[in-house]
Amino acid sequence: MRPTDWKRSAERSMALSREASSAEREYYKALQRLNVAADVHGRQMGNVLAALQDMEEKRALCFRDAAMKIAVYDTSWLRNVQYDLDSSVQTVEASDATDEIQEFIRQHRTSAPPLSRTPPRGFWEVAAGHDVQRPPVIQAEDVGRRGTCREVARHAEAITPVLRSLLARPEPGGEAIPEHDSTQLEQLRQSLAAGGADRSDGGPATATEKNGAPSLDVAAPRRRALCESLQAEIQAAACRSIAGEIQAEVTAAELPTVQVGRAPFDAVVSLVSAALDGCVSEGDSWNGRDLMVLSQKIQCQTDDLKAVDVLLKVYNHPLWSRVNFWEDVLILAVTEAQALQALRRRSDPAGTDRQEVASTAFLQRYVGYMTSLGIKVEQAKACVQRTLRKNAQLLGQATEAYVNLLHNSAGSLGPTNDVPSTEAAAGVGQQADPNILLL
Repeated sequence: MRPTDWKRSAERSMALSREASSAEREYYKALQRLNVAADVHGRQMGNVLAALQDMEEKRALCFRDAAMKIAVYDTSWLRNVQYDLDSSVQTVEASDATDEIQEFIRQHRTSAPPLSRTPPRGFWEVAAGHDVQRPPVIQAEDVGRRGTCREVARHAEAITPVLRSLLARPEPGGEAIPEHDSTQLEQLRQSLAAGGADRSDGGPATATEKNGAPSLDVAAPRRRALCESLQAEIQAAACRSIAGEIQAEVTAAELPTVQVGRAPFDAVVSLVSAALDGCVSEGDSWNGRDLMVLSQKIQCQTDDLKAVDVLLKVYNHPLWSRVNFWEDVLILAVTEAQALQALRRRSDPAGTDRQEVASTAFLQRYVGYMTSLGIKVEQAKACVQRTLRKNAQLLGQATEAYVNLLHNSAGSLGPTNDVPSTEAAAGVGQQADPNILLL
């Protein structure tokens, strides 16, 4: 997808996720009210029917007593009707009010089943009038990859061997990269930054090329392939560093760091820097975010035995000082958290409570990433507050909750290395431009 298209898709995804969560909460509330009414109905109907039966029995007994008393008095006063009174007495005594009431109940009993409690069900089971099947369960680590297109897969096949050779190199300093690898790295750097069409495989021109001029979004699949290949190779290198132990796949923010030699480290820095240049020219916030996270996972030891990561080498890149980048990254992170929570409904039991404020590991570290790149804490908090409230219509009632969540997480992720001073990083836009953050 074009970088200008995925943001609209992300907003629509968030709106649908919030609508689904809201509908589910309303359904549970209505179901709870129905179950309470069923319980009250069951208890009260028993009391009502018992009271009615008792009233009828007492009324019948009253009639019986009255008739007996009338018969006694009439017998004493009206001897001439003694025979009739005796017959009446026998008839009244032979009657059984309880049996008559039970017979009346049996004759007028309803055939409708009584009200009972209804357990909660999944949304695919309560879609009345629609043939809705339970959707497949999607793992959290697969969310960012299910949309991988053929273009990304094709570029990943070419990029993965290069990264594997860099991250697998031994660490002794001064090791030079072979000449053929240097040529391949230079071609890859140019393609990541400029978006030129790749003709190394002799394939046909992409659909985005017109009149021989490559479109600006041609490099986006390459950057996506670079990010996915970096994440896979970092995890593979980490597994190799712990004697081949197999680990479960984790998100980019939770990956361990890997150590490489000086020459491979410089090569990775040049690739990341070129990709960040492309993110600036094309407004590619999604890949810029992943590059920022992954660049902290590759380190190299300096001469004084200090561990320096790739992010430190691209600390002064102009992408980190752009307000639009941080705003887009924040909305993407919130969208991703909401989407993951919506997908978990497919595997969680029906009736599970959903949090209004969904969060991820990256979202909890968001303010920390800003401060680790030299942005002041107050300025980072102001950017978060402004961005979320600007999108209040999209976030709904969760806006202030997200503001509090991100403000409380400030300082949870600081810079892992010694970063340059703020004066050294202040060379990017100092004053009037509102799209530039002061570093």
